Amino acid sequence: TIGHEGAYSNDPQDRGGETYKGVSRKNHPGWMGWAFIDAAKVSKDFPNNLKDNANLQQKVKTFYEDQFWTKMRLSEISSQEVANELFDTAVNQGISTAVKYFQSALNLLNQGQKDYPDMKEDGEMGSTTIALFNAYMGTVNKYRSRTEQSNIKTLLKALNGLQFSRYTSICTNNPSQEVF
Repeated sequence: TIGHEGAYSNDPQDRGGETYKGVSRKNHPGWMGWAFIDAAKVSKDFPNNLKDNANLQQKVKTFYEDQFWTKMRLSEISSQEVANELFDTAVNQGISTAVKYFQSALNLLNQGQKDYPDMKEDGEMGSTTIALFNAYMGTVNKYRSRTEQSNIKTLLKALNGLQFSRYTSICTNNPSQEVF
């Protein structure tokens, strides 16, 4: 995710405003990395001088781990692919939105509650959400046509579809956002 988030940006059309590696000052004004960035702005080599600042790069990694990975309990998700997708979606669309997509996808994939019950789509990564993900993954033992990888692939497609639908809505309502 960090690799896809680029470097420093301060595009006036970007709704996130000033951003470094996906961390927007508008949404995270208290992030400790802003002190390093503000100090680096006096250099004629700005923003190129940011990439060599090891302390700043560590602040980025710590921020993402603390604010997203840990808060979302992603180490409890048995599929690294699914955890990575949820993480990436949360960074781009917010934790609550990412978790709601996850809950919605799991509800849609339970075959009318035959495999496990629907859950409330509240955007909270709680024990119920994790348990129902495990129940979904456990359906490989119930259906011969399923494998762990096919379940993951299906879930990822559902998550990506929900994410794309939101991006479509954003761009339809504000075409200037298509560049982002």
